[in-house]
Amino acid sequence: MRRRRFLSLSLAGAGVMPVGMSALAVAAPPPAAAVYYLPGYRPERAHFRGQPVTEAAEFTRAIPAGHEGGVTLLTRFDEKDGSLRRALMPLVGHAIAVAPDRRVAVWASNNGPFLVSFDPESLDLGRQARYDPEAFVGGGHGVFTPDGSIALSERRVVEGWAGEARRHYGRITIREAESLKVLAAYSCEGMSPHEIELTADGKHLAVANYGSYALAGDWRPRVAEPSLTIIELSSGKLVDKRLSPDLTAEVTHLAAYSLDRIASVRLVRGTREEESKLFASRADVYEPDSSSFDDGAYLPGPVDRFERARPGWASVAALPDDPTLARHGQSIVFDPVHDEMLTTFTSSHVVMVTDGETGGLKRVIHADAFGLRYPRGIALHPDGEHYAVSGSWQDIVLFRRGSHEMVPERALRAVFFDHSHMTVA
Repeated sequence: MRRRRFLSLSLAGAGVMPVGMSALAVAAPPPAAAVYYLPGYRPERAHFRGQPVTEAAEFTRAIPAGHEGGVTLLTRFDEKDGSLRRALMPLVGHAIAVAPDRRVAVWASNNGPFLVSFDPESLDLGRQARYDPEAFVGGGHGVFTPDGSIALSERRVVEGWAGEARRHYGRITIREAESLKVLAAYSCEGMSPHEIELTADGKHLAVANYGSYALAGDWRPRVAEPSLTIIELSSGKLVDKRLSPDLTAEVTHLAAYSLDRIASVRLVRGTREEESKLFASRADVYEPDSSSFDDGAYLPGPVDRFERARPGWASVAALPDDPTLARHGQSIVFDPVHDEMLTTFTSSHVVMVTDGETGGLKRVIHADAFGLRYPRGIALHPDGEHYAVSGSWQDIVLFRRGSHEMVPERALRAVFFDHSHMTVA
């Protein structure tokens, strides 16, 4: 596929504090400081002491000898003292899961063969493991379970179209977090699973299934069965499955707080010609989509809100009056205090706020008005009062939960070198 991951990194700080750390000037630390973890796709853009960081021992310490495959930059940004710690990791990674007690972190490949565990403080590699190379690759996301193990999505390796969607169904594996040993495995009952979330009661896994496949020479996936599935964690039993009727869109990411508070994002990938047609009536100067890694562009896709008591697909599909503001839905999180879903739309430079109960659109926040372009990651802050939004290439901006006011004095300035998701611990 042409959806290439350009892997590179660069450094924001001038010096190096113990291996791979750089200091930033910050104001007094907040009452509950966060630690941010961001994967950077483009390490070839960074140099250190006159050489590429991919050749610098300070950053390659986690790369095993003989490793064959891509690498991704991991940035650890500590809000308490403004320190940055960086390391290259031996996988093409997408989203990082950190244990609630911060004893270990797990990072899974997105469509790749590797997964790793590492120390979330030092970034020292714990273990690199391989998926079953003949049958499965990484689905890109994982979530810690109440007993401290990690649940991961895995995609089935199938060449082309297998004739029916079921033959493409992926699986969920439950693994020991440190050793990455498989403890249990069961079908996710969906095609090309990606993001998985554990409901707040710790009993169910919600899975966003792309429902797509590719034929040789394809640059745009072919969508066959996009879906949302609910799996009982203890047994692997399918509790619910919703099939999207929209075969132009993949179901990529979701937020699942409870069985009656689930929303997902539809991702629509189009051509440059379709993008031009979409904007044909605009009389102002605008920037064509540059968040795609291939020859295409992202088209509008809604946030779908699900209601357990109602059968079928989503009870509400939220789109703004100007649908061009809903291009490339990336990360979504639920705020249980204010009963709101918060979603970044990268190509549109906005954050959309939808109502948890009704699914209706409440607000569109133009992140670029605050200097944050191509917003990607979004996460609730541990202080209970804010949420953080990260720009694809650089910077993190904090907003007040509920009022959605930007807090300029809490903005964090650093370069992350192109990422998709942000983890906050």
